[in-house]
Amino acid sequence: YPGKTHSLYGESESGKSLIMQAEAARLVNAGQQVAYLDFESNKGAVVSRLLAMGARPEAILAHFDYIRPEDKPSASDAEHYAFQDLLNTAPALVVIDGVTNAMELLAPPSRGGDPNERISGFSRLYADQIARRTGAAVVSIDHIPKPTGVGDHTARHAVGGQQKLNVITGASYRVKVLTAPKR
Repeated sequence: YPGKTHSLYGESESGKSLIMQAEAARLVNAGQQVAYLDFESNKGAVVSRLLAMGARPEAILAHFDYIRPEDKPSASDAEHYAFQDLLNTAPALVVIDGVTNAMELLAPPSRGGDPNERISGFSRLYADQIARRTGAAVVSIDHIPKPTGVGDHTARHAVGGQQKLNVITGASYRVKVLTAPKR
């Protein structure tokens, strides 16, 4: 949903990033802007996947913004202006790939170690603000806790805290692998 925050979560290697990269390829080919905030991979790998999924090179150049944040927007003028530039655009989709790593880098530390406080801070300062200011559908890609035993796939939300469910203003989707993704 445009202007809302969403979550796509599942086990490691379940294809979460692939799903969002396929949507990014579809959107850029349709002439819509996509911003991809990557905290887990690199530009070459992401662009290679977009091309493999049928994104046209000229569409990627014109409509795909790959962003690899290195620090908080408050860390330097360059980081501040880069974040402000993002907030002043109007992408259809903003992907935050690797929300746990994003929170580690960007979110203020919680007082007393409560993960829910850090989740709320990250959501308020980044995901919510991006959705509200740009009007984009903002999708955070996240992991679920590792199963504790055979048949344990009971996680209702991404790893880290219940607040990850509460801060979503749009929809939350869990990815389950039925067949391992292949090229």
